[in-house]
Amino acid sequence: MTVNYDWFRQTVDKIAVSDSRRDILSELKVALCGLGSRDLSLVANVLPLAAIFDSVNTNEKDQLELACDVLGKLMGALNPSDVLTRYGQQIQHTLIHPSPRAKELVLKELDRALGGSTDMVERMSAEQDLIVCIVDCVCIEELSVARYAISLLKHLGSCPIGLAALYSPVTLQALQTASSKGDIVRFRVYEVVVDVSARSEEGLRASQNSGFLGALFSELKGDDVLAQLNVLEMTTSLALQQHSLVFLDEQGILDFLAEKLSNSGNDPLASFLVPGLIKFFGNVAQSRPDEMMKKFPTLVSMMFETLESNDLAILATGMETLGFIATTLKGKYMLQSLGTRLPETLRRMVEKLPTLPIEIKVRLLNSIANILQLNVSDQNNQSLSMTKRWFEAISSQPMDFVMTLCRQPFPETRLAGFQLFQVLATNPWGQEYIVRAPGVVEYLMDRSTESIKTCKDAKFDVVRNLVTSPSSSTVMSPDVLERLREFEQQGEFYARGETEVAIEGAS
Repeated sequence: MTVNYDWFRQTVDKIAVSDSRRDILSELKVALCGLGSRDLSLVANVLPLAAIFDSVNTNEKDQLELACDVLGKLMGALNPSDVLTRYGQQIQHTLIHPSPRAKELVLKELDRALGGSTDMVERMSAEQDLIVCIVDCVCIEELSVARYAISLLKHLGSCPIGLAALYSPVTLQALQTASSKGDIVRFRVYEVVVDVSARSEEGLRASQNSGFLGALFSELKGDDVLAQLNVLEMTTSLALQQHSLVFLDEQGILDFLAEKLSNSGNDPLASFLVPGLIKFFGNVAQSRPDEMMKKFPTLVSMMFETLESNDLAILATGMETLGFIATTLKGKYMLQSLGTRLPETLRRMVEKLPTLPIEIKVRLLNSIANILQLNVSDQNNQSLSMTKRWFEAISSQPMDFVMTLCRQPFPETRLAGFQLFQVLATNPWGQEYIVRAPGVVEYLMDRSTESIKTCKDAKFDVVRNLVTSPSSSTVMSPDVLERLREFEQQGEFYARGETEVAIEGAS
């Protein structure tokens, strides 16, 4: 059906002069909802939206909602770059509107325009007044509005020109004013600063010069435990990047946090920080394991000591941290350098499993899977021998342990068991365990054992891993491998037909 563009133009023109804008907007909304995406895009490009933006400036709730609905439809159909180019003034005016819905609408479109587009970031960098309006939106109580504003400021700090605009004197003053409006807003500003700092060395230097990083670290050294927890989480994201991790070291933050963790037993309040501190140093150890061992050897030992804690949150965090460290081969070698510490820990954790709540049990099992997992590119004689010893340390009959998990009544536990199975299926020694254990291959090829889809998928992935592994052809006999390949090709929901069964029975 041909779109009547004249009707749309005339209807929008009426909005500017009519006393019944609500009725016209309602009619326009219905018409727009009836268009396909292509026609909607064509209509959006030929209509002047200024009158619809003007309709937002009302105290009448119904009209405001309708205007926002229509604008959302039309702006969403425009090329993101056209939104700022054609309607920058109206957008800025809408950002100072008292309605959170109106603010969120234009912030969402700006975020869409800036996401992944350096050109748009640079273009918005010249709109100083608009940037200040966005900073003001960070202070809005409604989280949906503030989140878009925060995202926009992060985009702004992603390139040199935007970085200069973000920390220009005018914007910096607006950020400082926002920070003075309470803890919630101050930490929203910190979130932007930390994100910009972690992106690049230029962003880190600019954030340091702004004074916000110094203020952030001052809160880390303050007396407010809740503030310290929030700062610690943000600082952890800095530890994930090499340039910002070096900065933390140079600023003495690593030493300060190490001392905090070492003395946590003597400070009742510091104990609340222990999970966050463990996670922080786990990130350091994962990216720089050798330096971690040289500079903070006692902290590595403390990570293992947390696994003896009666606090289940600390226990789970400690185990997950070890699992995170072991996601890299260097991290695995660091753990291996501790001798029997890790294998003994794995054994004790498995012994504890029956007494633990399901949530904690699953977190521990997933961490064990991370520790044992080896990418094909990381597989060599040393790494394979090492992970095999760790697997054999978890139980005197480790394969029986895995099979028992996969037969538990709780699907969460079975999923964790299948994750361990998937690890075994990707390396030679694990494949040997699977093939040699009586009934395991038959169990994997039995589609009737699982009725829950997530578990069924996870179990089928074990077979897929076996079939696609480069080492499977050297470990498994040709007939077993052929059966597994046929099973995998048939799919996890394959069911033999009656004719097929009858023919097989007759033969």
